[in-house]
Amino acid sequence: MVAEPQIIKNRSKDIGKKVSSLISRIEKKIHTNLFIAHSLLQKLLSIDLSNVDSQLLSNVYRTGSLVELSLGNNSQAREHAIKSLEYAKQSNNKKSVILAENALGRSYYLEGYYSEALRYFQSSISFIRETNDIPTLATTLNNIGACYTNMGLWSNSLENHLEALTIRRNSGDKDNTAQSLTNIGLVYYQLKEYEKCLEYQTDAEKICIDIGNMPLYAATLANKALSLFKLERYEQGHIELEKSIEINRTSGDKHRLAIAILNKSSAFYELKQYDNAKAIAHEAIALGEEVGDIHTISVGYHTLGKVELSLGNYTFSEELLLKALDLSKKLNLILEERSTHQVLAELYSNTGEWKKAYDHLNTYYAIEQTKIKEEADTKFNHFKVLHEIEKIKTETFIEQEKNSKLTELLQERDDAFQLLEKQNRLLEELHREKNEFIGIASHDLKNPLVGLRSYCQMLISEFENLTQYELRESLHTIFSTADKTFAIVAKLLDVNRIESGEIDILSSPVDVGHLVKSLARIYSEPAILKGIALKTEFYGNNSIAWSDETLTVQILDNLISNAIKFSPPESKVTIRVFS
Repeated sequence: MVAEPQIIKNRSKDIGKKVSSLISRIEKKIHTNLFIAHSLLQKLLSIDLSNVDSQLLSNVYRTGSLVELSLGNNSQAREHAIKSLEYAKQSNNKKSVILAENALGRSYYLEGYYSEALRYFQSSISFIRETNDIPTLATTLNNIGACYTNMGLWSNSLENHLEALTIRRNSGDKDNTAQSLTNIGLVYYQLKEYEKCLEYQTDAEKICIDIGNMPLYAATLANKALSLFKLERYEQGHIELEKSIEINRTSGDKHRLAIAILNKSSAFYELKQYDNAKAIAHEAIALGEEVGDIHTISVGYHTLGKVELSLGNYTFSEELLLKALDLSKKLNLILEERSTHQVLAELYSNTGEWKKAYDHLNTYYAIEQTKIKEEADTKFNHFKVLHEIEKIKTETFIEQEKNSKLTELLQERDDAFQLLEKQNRLLEELHREKNEFIGIASHDLKNPLVGLRSYCQMLISEFENLTQYELRESLHTIFSTADKTFAIVAKLLDVNRIESGEIDILSSPVDVGHLVKSLARIYSEPAILKGIALKTEFYGNNSIAWSDETLTVQILDNLISNAIKFSPPESKVTIRVFS
């Protein structure tokens, strides 16, 4: 009899391990395979939990709430969340209470009760900050931001989503970073910044593909489609939307499926395909009723009311729009309420009920003015933050910001030193190139002068044997070579142009054959002294080229002088000109 309490204690410990193991397996599968997650949940709930402590029981029903939420079973999710909160309070564990409140808030959120959801989310935020529970803080901020988005309070929404994004990005939480990016994109959508919304959804989409989060991937596709439709890129929008619908049908996520279908209905309405819009809106409303999503039902009625108005069915349109207005007021859906007042004003204007039309239009403008101010305040207050976020381009994940201001200043200092070193190396290189250039310049001047000197010596020694014609041709060659040498000197001594890297190229028709003949005559004497046979060969009748004559002379002079200089004695150097 003494051993029995110990047996019960051991059995309770074993059950606790089994329960904890199942919860862990469910949490791993919830983003990849909902059907397996739901099957594991059923197995978990079939266990005798009578000996399980309150804190673990709270965790069991909180996990159950998350699974049912993902499947779109909102009422069942709310029941699980309520049980989770009850057991959490019994356990006196504040963290368990916070997690349960978040779960209950999410169930109210998905049912469309945003004010009620916001109350649960906000009740725990102070304690979460005090405990420095970073993941829970990010989740709660995200949930608060989502509530504000649906209530049309952009500034509050953006403030919470930005803080959640920073936390998740720095902690390396890819799943929830993608979620934050998606939510920020939706705020941009409401602010009519459709291109920016598209960028954020695309960034989130890439992360979802990388980590295999199909439910969120489907949501990003549906959100992309919204912006694409507003940008009148209908074909691409329909492609994204159909992919989203298919993924949601396959995964069994009825809540997200209903939203995606509603988006499709709105798209058909914009394209004036009213029959398609009606059929799809009815399907979305049916799904909304099945999962208990009043927001979806409200939007569905609104869409159907617009369709019937366009078809001239005023009585039916009025009935649907009044239902939508009642639900939007009940849920505090300011945007839906505003839009419905506008459509009702149009309806009553068409039926000649001017008093009703005036009342609805007046209410619409009152809400519109409030929202315009809210949008303006949001854009003004968060402009700098938004500008920084817009620079983030994610391939697989948004790069984490780790550097402090001191690190940035040190980096700037290092960059300055590197730039200085680079400039010093550049100056050294320029100095080396300048010396090299001066050496080349000396060579370019030396060659023709040596050639002229040798040529003059030949004329002096052979003067008595030369005819007047040969003397005249020789003088012309000397004069021409001296003239070209002077041109080279003029170019080489233009120091400013050399240092700035600018050398004028003056193109004109140049007789290359004539230049070769002149240079060959000049270098004939040095070639003879070295025992080298210098020959010229010309192929074709035209040796005119379009080039800078001075630079061409330099090039030819270098080629011929080097050929004679570096050829062995008793060899042959041939200059061939092709035209």
